[in-house]
Amino acid sequence: MASAPVSSITVAPLIDGVLSSSHGEALFEVVDPSTGRRRMSIPAGCRDDVDRAVASGRRAFDDGTWSEAPPSRRKEALRRLADLIEARAAELDALDAAEMGKPVGEPF
Repeated sequence: MASAPVSSITVAPLIDGVLSSSHGEALFEVVDPSTGRRRMSIPAGCRDDVDRAVASGRRAFDDGTWSEAPPSRRKEALRRLADLIEARAAELDALDAAEMGKPVGEPF
């Protein structure tokens, strides 16, 4: 089976709406189980990353940015996320297939 191509992708914590560097040094190796080949290394994250993300979420809730946003704003944000996923669907499919060691398009 040929390996799915994996493009250059940045994986980092998304905190306060911005990709930031992990404060930890540990990496998680993503390996294609069908070949044993390392596909990429991504930050494993650390306690400080989690604390920063939780604090960001708490601020957004407490200040009403999300918790008091009208349904139309929430709908807009979720549709934007869906559009971004759809725009990169082929790349995400290839990444998922490579990580799982299955051909692109094969169901779970």
